[in-house]
Formats: sequence, structure tokens, C-alpha cells
Amino acid sequence: MKSSRFRLLLSIPMFAGQVADAQHSPPLERLRFTNRPPKFQRTIRSLTLLALTALMMSCGESAEQRRKRESAEFAKGAIFWIFVIGAGWWWWWDTERQKKRARHKYEQAQLKNRQAQVEHTKKWLAYFADNILVECLVIDSNIWMNEQYDMFFKALRIAAQEMKFKISLPGTQFDEICNIKKRTSYAEPKNQSARLAISRIEQALKEDWLRINSISMDSDKTAYADPVLVKIIRSAVKAGQRVCFLSDDVELRIRIRAQMADLKPEKWNIIEMQTIVSGCEAITRLEHSQA
Repeated sequence: MKSSRFRLLLSIPMFAGQVADAQHSPPLERLRFTNRPPKFQRTIRSLTLLALTALMMSCGESAEQRRKRESAEFAKGAIFWIFVIGAGWWWWWDTERQKKRARHKYEQAQLKNRQAQVEHTKKWLAYFADNILVECLVIDSNIWMNEQYDMFFKALRIAAQEMKFKISLPGTQFDEICNIKKRTSYAEPKNQSARLAISRIEQALKEDWLRINSISMDSDKTAYADPVLVKIIRSAVKAGQRVCFLSDDVELRIRIRAQMADLKPEKWNIIEMQTIVSGCEAITRLEHSQA
């Protein structure tokens, strides 16, 4: 099999004759090197000389020089990786430090918040003890029958149990609530309110912070609590006891204020429910924090 021989064309002046012959060589004619612009030819010559020079220098590098070069490259690489690892460790340490600071700040804020809540709760427990849980506490039927006052009765239970206090409920008042339930149909709002009051009273009896005075086996069908409550309040003040009356009934509050005008004002107090709502919330939070 006949082999073809190709000749490499290098456009250097010392090979002018070979260049002239190579131009007519069919395999290399496609390169058309000499037909390129002079600037392109000069660039190719320069790159070729540089490549040859680098090849000669690398071949001429001694073993000692190669060892020093490799050692220097290794040292540079080691320094680089030490820097990378050190920077990574510093970033992790700084991140953890910031997390600890943020956690500590959050815990301090939570601690201050809890302390403020505890102080607020203590203040309201003291208010209940000084102004509500007195010798004679009277709670009007409309308070027992109001579904919006669940928070109040929870707070009242907590305060009463905390201070080992028992609230008294007149039997006439309980009969009045029972009569409302019996005289109305189940679907009527008053019936639902009376049932709610009876349920609250039963729960308070179970938890032992309420007692019912003068209750009979059968309810008095003519029971009407307002005159009885006024009489109880006046009798207690005359006996030197402190009295607290809670009611949403404006008319009844007016009647009692008029009836108590001739008695010492420091012995009796009428409280409107909206004035103690925030205190009730504070006291109920105490139970949640202890749970």
C-alpha cells in the first residue's frame, strides 16, 4: 500500500525553498498559510516560537528546580486551604455567637415579660382580695346568667381557691334563676342563660368555693331576689362587714346606692364588670402558666 508523506510548513525565512515546494503540495494547499495576512503570519510565528521556548525551558529544568517549584506550589496551596478553613471556622464561630446573643436577648425579654405578667397578676389578686372577696360578696343574677363572663368566673375561682374564700349565694336568688328556666321554653335566650347560671353554680359547689344559704327542697315559685339582695347588703354593712356588689343592672345599682346613702361609704362598694375585665384575664393567665 502506497503511503503519502505530508510535510509541515513553517513560514520561516531560512526555509524559503521548502516553503516554495510546499505551496504546490495538494494535502497542504488547503492551509493556504502564505495567503493569510502578514499580521496573522507574524502572530502564528510568535506563538510557535513561544511554545518552542517554553518546551525547551521545561526540558531543561533540573530535578532540584522542579522540586523547589513543586514545594513552592504545595506551600501556596497549603496556605490557601488554611485560609479557607480558618475563614470558614471564623464564620461558624461568629454565627454561633450571634445566635447565642439573640437567644439570650430573647430569653431576657421573655423573662421580663413573665415577670411583668406575674406582677400584674399579683396586683389583681390583691385587688380581688381587698375589694371583691370581702366578708359579704353579692353577685347579681344577671352576672351568673351572662355567657360573656366565663373569664370572670374562672378568675373568681382562682382567687377564691388561692385565698381559701367561700362565696355565699342566697337561696332566693337560686330559686329565681330556676323559675326563669321553668317558665321559658328551651329555645328562648333566657332559658339558655338560666341553664348556664345553674351549671356555673353547680361547678362552683363541686370546686368548693361557693355555698348556698337557706335553700329548700322545692323552689319558691314567687322568688324575687332584688329586695333580698338589698336587705342582705344593708344588714352586712350595719353589722360592720365590708360589702361588694357586682351587677350589670343599672336600675338595681341605683336603688342600692340610694338605700346605702345613710351608711358608711367605706364599708360598701359597687363594681361594674367592665372595670375588672383586664384583671380577670391576668388572673386566668396565672393558671395557664402553672399548667
